[in-house]
Amino acid sequence: RATELPNPEIFMDNGYKAEFTYRYGITIPIEPPWKLVLRLALAKNQIRQTDFEIIKGLWLFRAELRRAYTQLVVAQELYRTLSELADLTENLHHAAQKRFEAGEVAELDVYRAEQEAAKAQANKEQQQYLMLEAQQGLSVLLGRTPENPLSVPLLPPDGPVPQSAGGCASHTETRRDSAACPRGNHPKTSADCPAAPSSP
Repeated sequence: RATELPNPEIFMDNGYKAEFTYRYGITIPIEPPWKLVLRLALAKNQIRQTDFEIIKGLWLFRAELRRAYTQLVVAQELYRTLSELADLTENLHHAAQKRFEAGEVAELDVYRAEQEAAKAQANKEQQQYLMLEAQQGLSVLLGRTPENPLSVPLLPPDGPVPQSAGGCASHTETRRDSAACPRGNHPKTSADCPAAPSSP
């Protein structure tokens, strides 16, 4: 709208009683060219400011989304750990009960094992509520309904797979295989490469 000019106007002046004249016509406003230049500059600055605000909002949303995702991953992993701990303490409680019935341990050990199992179960239930809260928070950020929470895949229990598991065994073998094979035709594994000639 910075390049738009003011609309023309129609005027009517009825001066018959005072001047015995009638005036009718159209007025067309004429603006100096620097006003148009100033309006264009102001519009460009406003567009640039709006772009900055949009980018800032997107970065804030990205940070909030990453924070919610990380919180959900941590909550799920902690819930899995506490579940395993609760199962372990429950098994220890059963084992202590059997040993008490066999006369191998005192009844105090059974009470202690039962108390630890109850604590682990309470921690597991509390962490379950926190995990559900994290799932609902991430679902709301992604536009999902809270009744259908979003879950993320669990981390592998054994850790990441080494990079060299599917290829050569080590960097030394890679260099040896590269030296024995033609240039530009390196094998993926050491088994695909011919054996290097042995020195006499």
